[in-house]
Amino acid sequence: ADAEGDLADTTSTRDADQKYLNDLTATCEQKATDFEARQQLRAEELEAIEKAIEIIGSAAVSGSAEKHLPT
Repeated sequence: ADAEGDLADTTSTRDADQKYLNDLTATCEQKATDFEARQQLRAEELEAIEKAIEIIGSAAVSGSAEKHLPT
């Protein structure tokens, strides 16, 4: 009788642990996917900032502040 009770407890614990593992694995996979998407977004943002700095520092806009901004 004790062995059957122990088996039931162990089986129940194993099932709960397996469910937890499955949930945790799914969560980790989702977080990894989200992280990759954010990394791509950050790379694109950095590229856009570099382009903006390049444009602002170019000769085409050099001196425009005096022309267009109030003093």
